[in-house]
Formats: sequence, structure tokens, C-alpha cells
Amino acid sequence: MMATDTRVIQERIGQLCREFKLPTMGARSVARFTAAGHGDARSTFLEVLEQEAEDRRHRRINRLRQASKLPSGKTWETFEHHRMPLALRQQLDHLAQGSFVEHGVNVLAFGLPGTGKTHALCALGHRLVEAGRSVLFAPAYRLVQSLPLRKQGACWPPSATSTCPDNCASWTTSTSCSWTISATCPRPTRSPRSSSL
Repeated sequence: MMATDTRVIQERIGQLCREFKLPTMGARSVARFTAAGHGDARSTFLEVLEQEAEDRRHRRINRLRQASKLPSGKTWETFEHHRMPLALRQQLDHLAQGSFVEHGVNVLAFGLPGTGKTHALCALGHRLVEAGRSVLFAPAYRLVQSLPLRKQGACWPPSATSTCPDNCASWTTSTSCSWTISATCPRPTRSPRSSSL
């Protein structure tokens, strides 16, 4: 049983060290602890690595949330799900899992002002950020202003330092009655499938 625990600890230490870009530490640390007579330190070392992994995850989510420009008050928890029809609630729950991003599916929300479109899409955006996804919330006028640049093949948002990560989700709102979630980089050369909310 002890050998199994040591192997499991060694594998997890190696996995975390590779995630942290420390492959040598992951490959040699357990053997070095054992050789030095500090075999008990392996579990403590793993505990510290697990805490580092959790801290990194929280810092990443905070960075993504700040970069997303999502309104802080329009979260999944503050969204009034009970006001939506059952079919729409089920659709929102399914979208919150984020599988539409991997498949490159756009989501469009149409409706009258004040029906919760912005809040619903912002809540979805917050859920995607919590899952470690990159999201951008922007008014429609900014998208319209970026159209000439997009025709030239530039990624949106236009910036000398901005890049478009793979599987980015860009969010658009407007003061009219339609909202869009684009699961791919909004370049004119792509035409991903769309579905309506």
C-alpha cells in the first residue's frame, strides 16, 4: 500500500511540475526526498504544489474576468432564472457548460428591451470565465467600428498588443434588441454555425 501511495504522489507531483513548466523538478524531487531520508516530505511538497495550482487557477480567473469587461453585477447567481420559460432555462443551463465554444457555434439572443438578454449573456460569460475561458463583452458600436479592420484580416479588438486566443468567446451587446455570443474569433473569413436563444 505504501508503494502505491508513493507512486500516486510521485505521478501527481510530476504532473503539477509539468503544468508549472518545471519538468526536472517533477522528475527528480521524489527520488531526491527519498534518497535524503525525507520521504515524509513528499506529501507536504505535494500539498504545497496543489495550493500553488489552486492559487494560479484563481489568479487566471481574476485576470480573465478583468479582461472580459463583463459587468460585475450580472452573474449567473444574480440572474433571475425563474422569469424565463422552462425551455430557455434548459438552453441556458446547456450553454453554461461551454460546449458551444469548442464546436464554434454562435449564439444569438433576440427580444424586447428589458427581457434579460444582456443579463443572461453576461451570466453565461461569467460562467465561461470561471471555467477558464477567455471572454470579451463589448457594445455593438465597437464591433461596427472594427469592421474595416476585420475586412483587412485583423483580429478584434484592434490593439497593438491584443491577440486573439484559440477558442475565444467574444460577446456583443447593443442598445437595440439583439445580442450575440460569438464562440470564435470574429473574422470575416469564418462562418460558424449559429443558433438562437
